[in-house]
Amino acid sequence: MIKLNQNAENTVVLTLTESQTLTSPYYLFELTSVLTGKQELFNASNISTATSRYDMFQITLSGSTSEDVNNGVIYIPQNLNGFWDYKIYEATTQTLIASATTSTLEIGKCEVIGSATTIADVYEYDTTNIKGTSTYVYK
Repeated sequence: MIKLNQNAENTVVLTLTESQTLTSPYYLFELTSVLTGKQELFNASNISTATSRYDMFQITLSGSTSEDVNNGVIYIPQNLNGFWDYKIYEATTQTLIASATTSTLEIGKCEVIGSATTIADVYEYDTTNIKGTSTYVYK
């Protein structure tokens, strides 16, 4: 699982080289929100000095609407913190189109962590139901 913190530069370590078919590929990342289906596509460069062991990427969640999708700087609104699916593709050129890639290198889960407003601020538990079941109320 990849974990990305809001308003931070995140170092992500993966093992993509073992699956790639291209000699010097460009990497396209595709994030899809589990909650809303919103997609975020961006490119990031492999900055690892030991690609036979691991691949390393810097992914920045900017905290503002400004992005640099060709350099791994993206904007995910605070209200979309939570779980995302990710796919990483290899391509012969830098692209933001998944169908223009050569192959999929990895699929997994990503968690975007930040300081979003709590959804439930009041929690009540009611045990007075005569059937013995409990009632939970969120306000």
